[in-house]
Amino acid sequence: YPRKVYPDFATIPAPVVQALLYVEDRELLDNTRPTMNPVVDWERLAMAVAQQGLKSLGREHKVIGASTLATQLEKFRHAPDGITRDARDKLYQMAAASLRVYRGGPYTLQARRELVLDYLNSLPLAAQPGYGEISSLGDGLQAWYGSDFEAVNRALSSPSTPLAERALYYKQALSLILSVRRPSYYLRRDTSALARLCDSYLRRMASEGVITQSLADAALAVPLTLRERADASPVIDFTSQKGVNLARTGLLWLLGVRSLYELDRLDLTAATTLDARVQSGVTEFLRSLAKRERIEELGLTGARLLRASDPAKVIYSLTLYERGSGYNRLRINADNLDQPLDINTGAKLDLGSTAKLRTLISWLELIAQAHTHYSALAPAELARVAPHPRDRLSIWVAGYLHANPHADLPSTLAAAMQRRYSADNTQTFYTGGGAHHFDNFEAK
Repeated sequence: YPRKVYPDFATIPAPVVQALLYVEDRELLDNTRPTMNPVVDWERLAMAVAQQGLKSLGREHKVIGASTLATQLEKFRHAPDGITRDARDKLYQMAAASLRVYRGGPYTLQARRELVLDYLNSLPLAAQPGYGEISSLGDGLQAWYGSDFEAVNRALSSPSTPLAERALYYKQALSLILSVRRPSYYLRRDTSALARLCDSYLRRMASEGVITQSLADAALAVPLTLRERADASPVIDFTSQKGVNLARTGLLWLLGVRSLYELDRLDLTAATTLDARVQSGVTEFLRSLAKRERIEELGLTGARLLRASDPAKVIYSLTLYERGSGYNRLRINADNLDQPLDINTGAKLDLGSTAKLRTLISWLELIAQAHTHYSALAPAELARVAPHPRDRLSIWVAGYLHANPHADLPSTLAAAMQRRYSADNTQTFYTGGGAHHFDNFEAK
């Protein structure tokens, strides 16, 4: 994310660089000014301040932006919600961008080239159903026009490319660079406005010699046909993401972030105790258990196993901790459910063993409630207590406290755990479903 990017400045076709500079900052790569600060364009800043002043006096006037490429990039990447709320935000963006430009020394040409690279790799180009948020020129070409990023770069880098093909790809790239001003408006709500804006720039660029007249004419003849829905994103294998997603949901709580969408926009590096290699191996093993031949190979088709069951419908999960000095390290968190749900942390399983534990806890809570009630009574009052005949626990607690007047809660609970019960399998027992008796008891 983004998927398609330029690895370095040298891989960007010259026509794309020229188009970006013409639209955003025509002096950005001026090599006669080796120490130029690309963050502040004094002429543009003065014009924006003057127009803002006229607007404050009640003059209806369109105010141009004072943001240079560097400050726009700072806003895209680091401003909350990618917006500038006030003049203070703008000054902060300009200061931060200046520090980034000069962090390598007073000569800024290389830093300015990196601005071009980073800007094209970060273009915010709205979003599409089935694809999600679109960032970078490469992703935009694929999502909005269905054009292959590598094919576009080859065509625009080679003078021998047929004019019609170069014109098509050039217009597509230029339109996306222009759409950054109002991505959702130009790319979703009014694509005809984007086409008009793009055609206007093509005419101006040809008249000023930025592109040839033949390229401009060929591009003007090409209609901009944006897709309403991009090709769906690659299908995610959720089983391979269980460890990563566990870490991400943990970070939500640690950082106080509201959603994974916000977390993905943090410049953050985090480490976990999970063993990636072992996690991957365990996940692959659990996935393999969906195959009948694998089940047979492992000898899992015997009685009371998977003889008649469909192995693909069985969900397995594994959590493994490594014991340390005073703490345990989580090493494996895996399951074979190809869904976002994490079985280990997000599921509540009704197992026989846990049901017995829950029953025991409920039983001890009832003992504790009875102890709280009867321990507050004087010995004479306790002797006269007559619980309901079917309230066996209260009868036992009252009797125990009568025999042991100073018994505290821990000793009462300990004594309760030592009580003996009949193991007669012919007894009837009751649940919400009615009366039952044991059928799975084997005398041997």
